[in-house]
Formats: sequence, C-alpha cells, structure tokens
Amino acid sequence: MAPSFPGWLAFGASVRGATHTQRNLPNQDALAWTPPDGHGPPLVLALADGHGEARSFRSHHGARLAVQAACDLGADLAGEALSSAGAESGRRLADRWRQLVEAHRTANPDGWDEAIAGLERAGDRQAPAELHENPLLAYGSTLVFAVVTAEGLWYGQLGDGDILEIAGPTTVRRPLPADPRLVGNLTTSLCQPDCWRDFRFAFRPAAEAPLAVLLATDGYANSFRDPAGFLQVGPDLVDALRNDGLAAVRDLLPGWLEETSREGSGDDISAGLLIRPLVLGVGAAGGEGGGHG
Repeated sequence: MAPSFPGWLAFGASVRGATHTQRNLPNQDALAWTPPDGHGPPLVLALADGHGEARSFRSHHGARLAVQAACDLGADLAGEALSSAGAESGRRLADRWRQLVEAHRTANPDGWDEAIAGLERAGDRQAPAELHENPLLAYGSTLVFAVVTAEGLWYGQLGDGDILEIAGPTTVRRPLPADPRLVGNLTTSLCQPDCWRDFRFAFRPAAEAPLAVLLATDGYANSFRDPAGFLQVGPDLVDALRNDGLAAVRDLLPGWLEETSREGSGDDISAGLLIRPLVLGVGAAGGEGGGHG
C-alpha cells in the first residue's frame, strides 16, 4: 500500500549533560529509530530518560531497553489500525520492556550485589529493601515515542519529556494531554507496577499531519526559563532545515544540545525529529542510521 502522504524521515541526537560530564556519570538517555535508515512510513522514533538516582543504578540500560521495546512494538503495530490502539498497547510495551530488563539482569549479575552494598554503606536503608521487592527500580526510565504509518501518526508517552507538533511558523501544539502528577522531579515510570495504565496516547490522521514532530527528554525543556522559549525550538529547527539543509542540521544538532545543557539544565538531552523532507523542501537524503544514546 502506497503512503497516503509524502515520506517521513527520522533523525536526532543524544548528548551527555554538562553536570553528568563533570561528575563522570554516563548519559542516562537513549534514542533510537527504526528502520535504521530513518525513512518511512512505517517509521518509529523513541526517546527514553533513565532516572539516574542511586537506587536506579542501571537506568541507562533501562532507557536503552525502553527505546528498543518501543521500536519493537511500533514495528509490530505498523500493520494494525493505529487509530484504535490504546491501553492494551501500553500493556504490551510494558511487558516487552520487563522481558528485556529481566534478560539483561540475568545476563549481567556482576555488580548487582556491590551496588546494593554501596547503598547500604551510604546509609540508605530504604532503597535495598525496595530493590529486593521490585528489582525493576534499578532500571527505571520514562519513554516518549511516535509511530508513523500511511494511516497517520500515533504518539505514546510515559512520564516526563515532550512531544511537539510543528504545524507552521507560529503553530506548535502538544498532541498529548498533560499529566498533572508530573510536578517537579516526580514522574511516572516503566519500573512501577501497572505502569501501562499511566501511558498517554494520541492519534493524528495523515490528513492532519504536521510539518514536523519534535520529541525530547525533559532536560531540553528544563533548560529554558520561559516555556515559550522551548516551544520556539520546533519552528527554529524547521527554519534551520529549510535555510541550512538537512545534512547541516543533523551534524550541528549534537553541539546545539550540548550548549543548551551547559547553559541550562545541565541534564542529559535527547531530541529526535520526524520531518517530511519533500514538504519542507529540504531534499530526501537521510541519515546513516538510528542508534542508542
């Protein structure tokens, strides 16, 4: 079946935050897309943000496995009716992530007991008990993703982060409703029991598709004092694509994100873009492939 609207392209970057660099901590974010050449539909783009706190000592792995789970599910859903996808898809995604986490934990037992002992030496009596009750806490992560098919775009999100649709030079909209529980550093997470109930989903039919979609982890928005400044990022990136070309923006994006972290939140930042090159007039040449940040 031929696409009902011009082809899409995914690309992005994930950078270690300035604070994590200073503390010699790993990038807790992950970014991936499928198919690897970034061309679709069908196309899946996913970002995740590991919690990074002491008890979530494997959250960088949790984030990597989260984007893998989202890409796996998105590829499966590409042949289904996205307009009717919902809560059951959240359950499938959560189950897939748990399977991947359990496989990783089984294959990597070294360091687990040492990490628990470190928490105890630091005087944290609660975390070891919580990890014994729920080992998934070590891998805790949020997740945002988008699936593009000929039918349209399907968005999903658990926890903080952002999805912005850029429909015009001054038109930016959020396709998903806000979660009022996400206040300060509080977030829902894949590691929580029944987390599939906390997923938010939205569908946008192909006829209403925007020019571009920006997905970002919360380190991006948190780097702006004014929320309006972050909302302008999407149109600014579209302008850069039109003025400088796809190759230039793709090459410059990591440096832009590193500067944003350095001057803003200090957190890891991941940003992924879904664009329609022919509609934007930036050519159809695409990236070298997806990956994990």
